[in-house]
Amino acid sequence: KGHIDRSRRENLMHNHTATHLLNAMCRKVLGPHIWQAGAHKTPEKAHLDITHYTKVTPEQIKEIEELVEQHVQMKIPVNKFEMDRTQAEQKFGFRLYQGGFVPGKVLRIVEIQGIDVQACGGTHINNTEEIGFFKITRVESVQDGIERITYITGQPALKWVQEREEKLQRLTQILNTTEQDLEKAAQNLMEESKRARKEAEELKEFYLKSVAEELKAHVKGSKLVQIVDNLSAADLQKLAQIMVNQNPMLGVVLISKSALAVVAMSGSGSMFNAKKAIETILAHAKGSGGGSEKVGQAKLNSLDGLEPTLMKL
Repeated sequence: KGHIDRSRRENLMHNHTATHLLNAMCRKVLGPHIWQAGAHKTPEKAHLDITHYTKVTPEQIKEIEELVEQHVQMKIPVNKFEMDRTQAEQKFGFRLYQGGFVPGKVLRIVEIQGIDVQACGGTHINNTEEIGFFKITRVESVQDGIERITYITGQPALKWVQEREEKLQRLTQILNTTEQDLEKAAQNLMEESKRARKEAEELKEFYLKSVAEELKAHVKGSKLVQIVDNLSAADLQKLAQIMVNQNPMLGVVLISKSALAVVAMSGSGSMFNAKKAIETILAHAKGSGGGSEKVGQAKLNSLDGLEPTLMKL
């Protein structure tokens, strides 16, 4: 014995009929070349893959979504019946096979009156009105010439909207503003963030220049090999660049304890080979990296036992 989970089945039926309706509205908005390239339905959501030569624009998606919902509210009957294959093909054409070829001499036809006809063995509702609320949630290109439209219907669609309303309320609370002023508050926050980033970059630049001044005392001849603290790999590279810009005859190897990063750099007039320096370090320490004669970098697993190697550079 078994029983059908009615709620689950109804959601699948809504999404299945919505697939046929969505496909028809895509043809109406995007053109007659539209063909179903695939589809997937779950009780919670569904997607339709269509053939299309370019990305679907937000304006087109909005129009498609509105047309689907209009036809939902038009309460169009959805008819299911069987028909001889030859007669069906003569009457409806090969668009019957949007969902793929259906075997057999007799076809089960699903017809949204005046809108769409397909040979389909899936479960469907009896009237477009039963779809309820229809909402497109995502559009993406899954491969060249194939656009995927993800959508939800009925109660899952209502839940999706409610969740976004809750997020909107939380955002207004976080930004201490109203829903009407949310966009302005977000723009102000972005501008403040840009100013803060710029100030942070200027402070970092000032700090790295001061570190470069301190490191000048450790230059030996035309070379500097030094282990430093609390610098990221990116900051390490900036520091090396500052130093060779100040002294084009200098060759620099900097190692960050915190990031286990190594940067080797050669000034424009230096005979120092950054690539060979990285290769020498990697020959005695586990890690990975590489580079050119002018600049190289590596990531090490540990700095243990590295100092004797650095003395040979």
